[in-house]
Amino acid sequence: MSALGVVTIGQAPREDIAQSFAPHFDRAGIGIVQAGALDGLSEDAIRSTLAPAEGETTYITRLLSGTSVELAKRHVVPLLQQRVNELESQCAAVVVVCTGDFPMLTSGLPLFFPDQLLLQAARDRQLDGSLGLVVPLSRQTEDISAKWDELGVTIHTAVATPYGEADLAAAAAVLAVHRPELIVLDCMGYTAAHGQTVQEASGCEVLVPQEFIPRYVAQKLGEAE
Repeated sequence: MSALGVVTIGQAPREDIAQSFAPHFDRAGIGIVQAGALDGLSEDAIRSTLAPAEGETTYITRLLSGTSVELAKRHVVPLLQQRVNELESQCAAVVVVCTGDFPMLTSGLPLFFPDQLLLQAARDRQLDGSLGLVVPLSRQTEDISAKWDELGVTIHTAVATPYGEADLAAAAAVLAVHRPELIVLDCMGYTAAHGQTVQEASGCEVLVPQEFIPRYVAQKLGEAE
């Protein structure tokens, strides 16, 4: 395998994403090719044409400038598909590094979706109590909670953006009151350091996508070789 494609809903390259994948792929000589749905677009264009309307499914991401922006899912999907298509000639597999729901994306290559992988990881734990979720935006709470309903456990949410000065410890404390068996940081923007903050403040097991997804993908691709 020569290269893994990594597609973000924002702009590439993302240094935090690169750092999370590198330990698992560098030693195997596998390159990481990053692409972003918003590559080549100005911040003004993004805010004027891709912003969500009231009630729309919304995602948040970071631009190369470090600024965070909110995007409507309906605008992001065709841009993501374009980037996936472009990577097919360069890569052997593609990871969409967003925990949103994108079953409409297609590829002739193995295509990894973090939302599905995180759900399976939670299923494997056979939870019988409650699940805690940290989400970036309050307007995402309903949509993201619904995604996890299939687990059949009580779901508690707290809000703290990974892109700014949000108090993750405070969000963790909100969840800790409910003593969840597992807390999931439901956005690829949360780093290992964010996960440590939440774990220390809550005393709960924490699932961090930036840690789990690269490890899982590396394992699966290694098994396929």
